[in-house]
Order: sequence, then structure tokens, then C-alpha cells
Amino acid sequence: MAVTAAQDSLVTSDTGRATSQALIRTTAPTGPARTDEATAQGQAQAARRPTNLLDLPDEVLEQILLWSTNFWKTPTAGRIDYLLVNKRIWRIGFAVRMSRLCIERKPDVHLRQLSANQQQSAVVRALRVEVSGELLPLMTVAVANLPLLSEVFLSLDVVDDVEGDHQRRAAALCLKTLTQRSSLTEIGLFSFEGLRSEDFSDLPNFPPSLHRLDLPLSDDLTELFLRRCASLQTLSVSYWSSVGTANVWDAAANLHVTFRHWYEFMADLVESQLQQSLLLTNSQRSPLRSLSLHIDPNYHDTSDRTARSAQDMAATIITYAASSAISGLEVIQASGASWPTLGDDVSLPNVKILQLVVDGMGDTHEAEGWPSLARFLSHFPSLIRLVIDITAYESVMYTTSIPHKPISMKKLAACLEPQRLAAEQPLLAQLLVFLRSTSVLQLYIRRTWLRGHELRATRATRDDDFSFERWDVTKLQM
Repeated sequence: MAVTAAQDSLVTSDTGRATSQALIRTTAPTGPARTDEATAQGQAQAARRPTNLLDLPDEVLEQILLWSTNFWKTPTAGRIDYLLVNKRIWRIGFAVRMSRLCIERKPDVHLRQLSANQQQSAVVRALRVEVSGELLPLMTVAVANLPLLSEVFLSLDVVDDVEGDHQRRAAALCLKTLTQRSSLTEIGLFSFEGLRSEDFSDLPNFPPSLHRLDLPLSDDLTELFLRRCASLQTLSVSYWSSVGTANVWDAAANLHVTFRHWYEFMADLVESQLQQSLLLTNSQRSPLRSLSLHIDPNYHDTSDRTARSAQDMAATIITYAASSAISGLEVIQASGASWPTLGDDVSLPNVKILQLVVDGMGDTHEAEGWPSLARFLSHFPSLIRLVIDITAYESVMYTTSIPHKPISMKKLAACLEPQRLAAEQPLLAQLLVFLRSTSVLQLYIRRTWLRGHELRATRATRDDDFSFERWDVTKLQM
């Protein structure tokens, strides 16, 4: 909603209206019942006055700005003219706009500004920056001047590896400074492969507030960080063409594991870790509650043997996790691959939420993956919510039956009538028929890169049939 008046003028206008209405209410009647009529008209006029943006409290304005701005995709030095409305909007908007900074260009300039500008540094809560090794000392100074910093994502420039004693010491000092931030809740470190664990021998423990860690790192660094994060709740690790000795399977309640460029030889190393984890030795003590698993076959090795190895490894990991109290599972796989094949005796009764994601585009027709999907779903007897990212299920999202453009709920219901759906969307109809005999109450079909673009089929109990709730929630006409 456009702002057409300054705050001060609004206050004056509201005050004048309130004063005139008060005079009408308190003045004695001098004739027929015109006062009551005037009062009613004045109240009706006040009730019809549209709510102005500035009528909202600060907390609501702050949430509106937070929701409407994608901070990670907004350049740090971008235009902020939209905040120059009045002092109130500037005060609220500046704090919101500067709370999450993504520094993509000229990091030296912006880091120096963070160190020198107290007004800006006082409101920064999240920082994402890519720097070269020579700028690490400047990064350290900037971090030390951010009292509210809770999230930091630091990436070293890949063309400038951390080499030499000076830059390694600078990296160690930067991370040591992060351990002193008591407000820190999340750290992401990228392209730190040039560092070794001996560079951080005197690194203290991270504060208890640190709950999330993202480490696409070398193996000994992963193990070192895990020892220094006592309160870790969520861990994301990525392995690139190798697997080390760091056992991540017992490290956190929420675990995201990605194997990039999978090779067949990696299977024995991963299974050795699993056999030493609590998932096998003492599943009741395993902290694992949610698992996201992504095994990406090496694009240099397109042999069927490598693809089968990746699929078998996914099945092995899920089988080990079946004995734990895991309640949420996400499986990400390459387009065209079959879903993991589990043993007939494998059951995951604790899993209530299952998310299946297909990464990338493939030539395999979507119907060919239906048997493996149905077989995989049969291992989840207590499943409540099924989420499918349909990169490989194009016809469900793009079809003449279900238009891509915004449509009304009435038109949507017509598109999804059982007979029409069975004729025009056989895959979706087949999936719904299968799910009617299961415990699933919620089916979400979505695209992860299109926010709000999803199709929902829900039911209250197992005895009910599915009803479709919404489509393209960002544009749907209600």
C-alpha cells in the first residue's frame, strides 16, 4: 500500500477528526435529531477511512519488510530510496535492511564500513561474505564489531587458496573471534580446504548458543569443529569425492549429508562409520531425529555400476536409521534414478514426514519411476505428510488440465474432478489411489525453487477422501 502522507500530517489529521467528533458528541442538541444523524455519519466516515500503512504498529511494519525482502539476493550497496518516506519508516526499515547483509562485491570496502559505522554494525544479525585470504584480518575486525551477530556464512575465494603461515593464522584468528560471540547461533564455512587442524590447536569451544553448523570442509577440520560444538542441533556436511574418518552420524539431531561426486570406493568407508555409530551400537541413545540424504553420482563416471552404488548406499543409510527414533526423512536423488530399494523386513514406523526431491532434469519418463516410488513408500507405515518435489513429474504441474496461470478455486476444483483427473493426470490419480490405503493425510507437490507454488491434497482421517486445497498460493484468486 502506497504511503501518501507523512507521519506528522497523519497525526494532525486524526487529531482534528477526533476533536470534531468529540464536539459533536458533547454539544447539546439545538433542534430535531440532527445531532444523532451527524454523529452516525461522522462515525461511519471514520470507519470507512482506509487503514494507512503508518497506522500499523512497529512490529507489524517490521514483519512486512522482513517478508517482502530477499536479503540474500539483494546487493549490499543497492538502492534504499524506498525507506526515505519519513523518520519512522527509515528507523524501522534501516534496521531491517541492514540486519542481514550479503556482501558479494568489493568486500574490502563494505567490511571497513562495518568496522567504522556503529549505526550499521549495531543492527547486523546475519552476514554472508566471500573474501580472499588477504582480507581475513579485515573480516576479523568487522566480526568483532557486530554485537548482535547470530549467523555468519564465510567463504574463501576459490581462486585464492589459503596458503602460507600468515593467512592460516589469520583464518584461525577469525574463527577464534567467532567463538567469542555469545549471540552466535549458526556458522557456515566454505572453501576452507587449504586449512589443517593444527592451525586451530588453540581454538576454544564455541558458545552454547551455536546450534547450526554447515561444514563442506576437509575431514580433520570437521572432526575438530564437532568437538568444539557441545550444543549442536543441526549439522550440514558435504563430502567432495572422498570420505574421511569424522563420524557425523551421532553429531546432531538434524543431519544433512551430501555426497558430491560419488565414487564406488566411498561405500566401504561410509558403512564403516555407520557400524561404529550409535545407530548400530545403541540406537536408543542415537540423537538423530531428522535426516536429509543426498548422494550425487560423479558426473565424470556415468556407468550404471556407480549409479547402483549410490542407490545402494542410500538404502544402507536409511536401513541403519530405521532402528532410531528418526521422525523426518528427506531423500534427494538424481533425475531418472530409482528410489532406494529397502529390504522386505525394513520398516520406519517413527517417520511421520517424508520429503522426496529429484535433483536435475533427466530423460527418463516420469511413469517409469512409479513402481520404485510405490515400493519405497510401503516402508513407512505411520507416514502423515508426504512432500514431493516434482522436477521429474512435469505433467502434474504443467498441463492443460491444471493451468500454470492464476485460477480461481472454483476452476481448480473442476480441473481436479476424479474422472477428469484420472483421464488427464493418470500418474497423480494413481498416486492418490495408492495413498488412500496408507496412513498419509497430507500430500504436498511442489517445486523447491518456486516459493508458494504447490498443490496440496489433504484429508482429516484415513476414512476420508483427499481434497485439494490450493495451487500457486502466491497468485491464487480467492
